[in-house]
Amino acid sequence: MNKPLKTIMCLLLLSLNSFALNVSEEKLIEWARSESFNAKKLELEKLNSQYNYNAFEDKFQASVQAKYNYLKTKETSFSSFAPITSPIKEAQVILSKPTMYGVQGSVSAGTSQVSNSFYQSGTTAKFGAAVAIDLYKDLFGKTTRANQESLLIKKEIAKKESEITTHAYIGQVRKLYWSLVANNESLKIARELLDTSKKLEKDTFDRFKNNVADKGELSRTRSQVEARNGQILLLEFERSELFKRLKEMFPNKLGSENLSLSSYSLDNTIAEVLACSANISSKADAPKEYTKYDEVLALLKQDLRLSKKVNESYSKADLKLVSELNYIGKDFSHSDAIDELKDSGRQQYAVGFQLDIPLGNAKKATEEIRDEIIQKSNISRYQEVEGKLAAFHSQTVNSINVLYKVIAAQKRNSILLDETLKSSKKKFKQARLSSRELIQDEDSLLQSNLNEINTKYNVISTLIDYFSVFTETPCSINK
Repeated sequence: MNKPLKTIMCLLLLSLNSFALNVSEEKLIEWARSESFNAKKLELEKLNSQYNYNAFEDKFQASVQAKYNYLKTKETSFSSFAPITSPIKEAQVILSKPTMYGVQGSVSAGTSQVSNSFYQSGTTAKFGAAVAIDLYKDLFGKTTRANQESLLIKKEIAKKESEITTHAYIGQVRKLYWSLVANNESLKIARELLDTSKKLEKDTFDRFKNNVADKGELSRTRSQVEARNGQILLLEFERSELFKRLKEMFPNKLGSENLSLSSYSLDNTIAEVLACSANISSKADAPKEYTKYDEVLALLKQDLRLSKKVNESYSKADLKLVSELNYIGKDFSHSDAIDELKDSGRQQYAVGFQLDIPLGNAKKATEEIRDEIIQKSNISRYQEVEGKLAAFHSQTVNSINVLYKVIAAQKRNSILLDETLKSSKKKFKQARLSSRELIQDEDSLLQSNLNEINTKYNVISTLIDYFSVFTETPCSINK
């Protein structure tokens, strides 16, 4: 590649980098809380539980019903003693109000006017009230109020789970961010070793020209340069895939942007992790004060009891006491009938029972299926939550302690390998060591450094997973 073309390429790369969007952990957390697909999904779940409760509440709102009927016929009568009544005009307004105590009340007012061959515009004005009382299935509203309480608890569960899930989602975003950091650190090491390999290649080439090194040794060093290039390309591919996943999470923010990582400190984060893990390790038992799952557990227990209570009434017979009291006035016009009603309205009342008994076993079978669904869905969630609380704390503490020991061993190994490599480079310059052995020492150091970075990421990732359950852990890293 000639110099002008190289200059143009460098300027192009600098131009692209200058327009790259810096991605920081804080910015990703902010987006994850409010503007992600996950946030919208959680909002839908909360809205769904709110909708179910509001739909239940709507059943107990007062309502007004207005009716008007007009009938006119030109049919003939079978007999002069059986006149045809026509026209018939009816109007009625009913105000009704169900309650949560197994009682439904209503008041009504209306008129009806009829004409036939015996009289014209015979008008009846009526004002009255009616009440229906549940005597068995929903006596005193016990089933209705259990259903209301269950829906309220479901709303609260949805709210708590939304907060927990949001924290867990933020954790997934943070883990992806720290994957990018680990990838970036790995690229730094790989590029440093590529520079070392190129220097070794140049040195070997000079030695080859002076007949100190053979062609096989030169090929080996050139092969090492290509291997380092390949490793860098794979890491760059991995970075591209990680950025793609990030864009999929925040398409509105990152869709067509060129991305780069903002400044970070892996060592400072590891120090925060160390301080936090020491705090966690001091808790012998799972710290329930740091989690909202214990509240969810209590709510799930209550909801199971209430849901079963509501379901038990599904196949029961329905018995109601229905009563009605009306005051009636009659005359030959609307105004006279209403005056009659006000001045000396006559009482009309009715009392009755309404019984509804389901026949066959269809409703009973449905009730049993619903009961099984309620129990299995509730208990499975309960067991899942309880299992997390029981295992997550102790296992996370053990895992992090092991990982810290691994990091310490890897650091000691890297220090030893670095000393070995320095010695090998001296021996190589003195022609006391072959290029094969030097390359092996370089590869060992590279792999040790990469392993150390990967282990540090695993420590951060493990702690972030812990925060998905113990969301209230008082650590600076628990954002």
